[in-house]
Amino acid sequence: METNEKKAGMSYFELLKANRQLASERIRKAMLDEAGTKVLKGSHLNKRIEAALAGTSDGIRMAACLKKTGSQCGSVWCARCRDQKQKWMVRTFGERIAIEGMTDQEARERFRFITVLHEVVSIEQEIDGDGNETGSYMLDMALNNICEAAADMKLSIKNLKRNIERAGYQIWMRGGTHLELVNTDLLLFQEIGNRKAKVLCDWIDTKLNNGKYYDKRASRAIVVHFHALVDLNGMDDGRLKKLLKEKWNDTEHQVHMQRTWTKIKFRHGEKEQSLDDALTGIGRYCFNGSNHDLRFQEFWGTGKLIFEQDIETDENGNVVTFAKEVAARASGEMLNTNDIKLLILAHNAVAGISNRGLTVGIY
Repeated sequence: METNEKKAGMSYFELLKANRQLASERIRKAMLDEAGTKVLKGSHLNKRIEAALAGTSDGIRMAACLKKTGSQCGSVWCARCRDQKQKWMVRTFGERIAIEGMTDQEARERFRFITVLHEVVSIEQEIDGDGNETGSYMLDMALNNICEAAADMKLSIKNLKRNIERAGYQIWMRGGTHLELVNTDLLLFQEIGNRKAKVLCDWIDTKLNNGKYYDKRASRAIVVHFHALVDLNGMDDGRLKKLLKEKWNDTEHQVHMQRTWTKIKFRHGEKEQSLDDALTGIGRYCFNGSNHDLRFQEFWGTGKLIFEQDIETDENGNVVTFAKEVAARASGEMLNTNDIKLLILAHNAVAGISNRGLTVGIY
């Protein structure tokens, strides 16, 4: 360790070099804090949503709900209703634990968080009299196709339940439908070195040849998929994953399964993650609106940091699942007004009159 006398004799540049790790951590934290608070205050997002939905019945209904001057709209893109949906989802996780009488360790052994990519729907632009794209989307066709794909996904989940029961198991699952809007031009640009972009580009390539909802490489597409918490209830990971892949096998990484995180390893240290915190995060993620901050998402997941999952065994022989920080998340390109309108109307359409259509489950 250097003495104060030696430090006193250092030049300013040498002092900066000696403390650069600490300084970089401070700078990085400040940048992340800024990135996290810049857009998430709410008012900015609400103004963009209000502008995109101006003149629509959905916009009027959602604005009245947010201002508490009308009945609740139930939209996942209404801050008031999204909060209720997220809390309800977390509560169902807790009820499952209580009904089964699970300890935290038992819950960690039985629970899995799964993501399944179901369908990709191209979004076509309107064409003017001269054959030029107008910038506006063919909304009626897009919404019809998205709702049809989401309904087919739910039917596939029902068939999955039947296959699981035939195998002699009864799992429990609860989660939410995601309708992520992607910019296919950006995906092509990001494809090298980005697993998400490569997976989606490869998947879209298969859809160009045999996709029901994808006739050409459009500049926009909706990825219809779901995230859910599963209680294996005696079933092993491999058997469930095999049954999932019997249906969802168009592309690599179409099915992803992981345990809940027990700890998170940051670059500056690590912290334990309680089961409650893990399940709260999953519950929120199930109803997060798919395009965080109304931006295109360059990487999987959400939040300010990007994590990779790993597994180790503790001194008692228990499996410990942890996430390790790999990078700070760059802000994706912002959605334009037509993008926002499409994204929100799609979520509202799939949610339906009951506002429950985004929920998926096996009971």
